[in-house]
Amino acid sequence: MTDYPFREYLKDELYSEFKKLQDYESQYNIREDHIILSKKNIGYKCSNVFFQYERMNTPTWSHQTNLEFWKTHREKIMKYYLQQDKMRDLFGVIQFMNHPPSQFPPNIAIDIYTLCDAQTIFDPFAGWGDRCIAAMAKGLDYIGVDCNTNLYDAYYNLKLFYPTSSKITFINKPIEKVNIASLDFDIVLTSPPFWTDKNKLVDHYNNQSIKDYEGFMDTVLIPTIITCRKKAKFSFYYIPDNMASYLYDKNIKWDDILGFSKMGNNKYQNYKLYCFHLQNLD
Repeated sequence: MTDYPFREYLKDELYSEFKKLQDYESQYNIREDHIILSKKNIGYKCSNVFFQYERMNTPTWSHQTNLEFWKTHREKIMKYYLQQDKMRDLFGVIQFMNHPPSQFPPNIAIDIYTLCDAQTIFDPFAGWGDRCIAAMAKGLDYIGVDCNTNLYDAYYNLKLFYPTSSKITFINKPIEKVNIASLDFDIVLTSPPFWTDKNKLVDHYNNQSIKDYEGFMDTVLIPTIITCRKKAKFSFYYIPDNMASYLYDKNIKWDDILGFSKMGNNKYQNYKLYCFHLQNLD
């Protein structure tokens, strides 16, 4: 096999999966004064079909791109694949072995939209289309911003493919160059670029302009949060604890944390959404 084993989807398969997202009823529970969200494996393929090439061509701080990994470790990959008795497809095996940038669970996005009675979502770090497809499934308007110029066609094709009443706007430039104050939205749900506790950028996105940690936090993320807080009823940022601690030290403080669980490496792992304006849910 010489070509990368991208996943292929039938049109009817994608429409069926999109219908599952449309029919999905938000499920969350209150435990010890925290909202706990439950991750379900629905909706990923709806966005992945348009974004998988760029995801597999994006390097992480400790790994090659998956396309490069396939080229240089093909024999090792095939050996492991055959040992698994094909429990995973080859695409999944490469992801398991090399860990490309991950997707955001679309049903978690729907949980947030439902919780906040959202009408228009603003996503300043739009990424792989998962929060967009969640909005489309529920007929909500969505404004996404991303600096990665390789994503323009993916968003264009995504919004044309599925039947939806949503108004989808994609702004293909760095968020620091966008006039956020001119946009109309009622909630923010986003996943900024992750940085490790060693100040290393986790995923190296195409055309990301600021590649040092403090520069990103001080001149990109913090101004974005401050501006969005003036406009949105609710703001949710999916970030690691070390980034949240940096914000806290800069007096950018959240109101609460929403948790959700996600299966990884054959066990459930816990993830956090740092929430601003959560008191408005009362």
